Amino acid sequence: MNIRTAFLLAAASCILLLQSPSFLAAQDVVINKVFNGGDVADTVELLVIKNNLDMRGMILRDFTPELEDSRSGAYIFQNTAFWQRVKAGTLIVCVAAGNIPPQLQDTVLTISLGNPTYFQPSDTLRTFNVAGQDMVMIKQFGASVRGTSGNIHAFAYGLPDSASVRAISPKLWIPTTRTGAQINLTPSGNAVYAFATSPTQSLRDFNGTGTGFVDVWRLGAGTGFGRGNTPNNQRFIDSLRRNSATSVQFSPIFISTKIFPNPASEYINVQISSADIPMDKSQQETIISCVDMLGKRVKTVSRKNTASPTFGQNFFYAEYNVSCEDLPRGVYFLEVRMQGGLLAREKFVKM
Repeated sequence: MNIRTAFLLAAASCILLLQSPSFLAAQDVVINKVFNGGDVADTVELLVIKNNLDMRGMILRDFTPELEDSRSGAYIFQNTAFWQRVKAGTLIVCVAAGNIPPQLQDTVLTISLGNPTYFQPSDTLRTFNVAGQDMVMIKQFGASVRGTSGNIHAFAYGLPDSASVRAISPKLWIPTTRTGAQINLTPSGNAVYAFATSPTQSLRDFNGTGTGFVDVWRLGAGTGFGRGNTPNNQRFIDSLRRNSATSVQFSPIFISTKIFPNPASEYINVQISSADIPMDKSQQETIISCVDMLGKRVKTVSRKNTASPTFGQNFFYAEYNVSCEDLPRGVYFLEVRMQGGLLAREKFVKM
C-alpha cells in the first residue's frame, strides 16, 4: 500500500467516524424544546447528556429566519461554580425574560436568561427572540458568538430547505408540519412549541429532520416544560438520570461557594448555595476546615445547617462565620464538607 492510498483510507475512516452514532454521543447537551411565547417569555429547554457537565462559557443563541447575525441575540453561561457540575438528565428551562432566581424541582432547573449571576448577554443591543421561523443553538466554550462554528446542537423549525441549514450538524430540523404547511411558531400560527420526539430513545434522535424526530404543539395541547415531550422522550431522560444517580454517592448538581474577605485577618464569611442537596443531608452539620499548604488541617469547626425554602424544595443556602485570627499568616485552603463528602475547596490568604 503506497502513502497516497493509506492517506485516502485514513480520511475515509475519519468521515465514517464523524457520521457514526458513537460520534454523536460526544454531544454533551442538546436542545429538547423551543417555545415562542409571543407576549409571554420565549423559552428554550436544554437536556444535559454528559454527567457532571461543565457548562461554564457555553453560548445559547438564536438566529433570524435568514440566519443573520446582525439581528439575533446570545447569552453566555457565566464562569461560576453554579454551572460546573451539571448532572445528566437535568432539564434546564431557560426563560428569556426577567431576572428571577433559579428554581429547582428534582432534576428540572428553571432559570432566567436575564439573571446576570448566571448569564451574560453577548450584546445588550441585540435581543434573544424566538421567532416564528428560527434556529436556536447551544455552542461550546471558546467558540465565537457569531456564526455557527462551535455548534454543540441546533434546533431549527419553519426554515425553508437551504444549504446553510443542511450544513449544520448535529441538529433537529422541522421545515413543515405533518400536513406539509410551513411551520409558523407563533400563538396566531399553527404551533407555539417545537420539540424532540426521541423515537428510538437515544442520542441519535437529536440529529434528524422532519416529523420522525420533531413535532409541534398548539398552545394547551400537552404543553409544558420540565417533563418529557413524548413517552419515548421521557424514557430517554429517565435513562440519563438513572445512570447519573449511580455514578456518585452524593454530588450536588449546582454548588456555589463564596468566601470573603480575602485576604482575611480576623474572620472569614462563607456563603454556600446548592440546588440539589437533599433536605435530609442539609439538616445535618457542615464541617469547615482550614488546611495549610502541607495538607494539614489546622482548624476545624462544625455548623448546624438550616434549609432555605426560598428557591424550591431542594435549594440549600447557608452562611457561616469562621474565626481565623488564631492562624499564622500564610496561604490556606478552606474546605467545606457534608455527609456526602467534599463540597468545595477555596484558597484564602491570612494576613
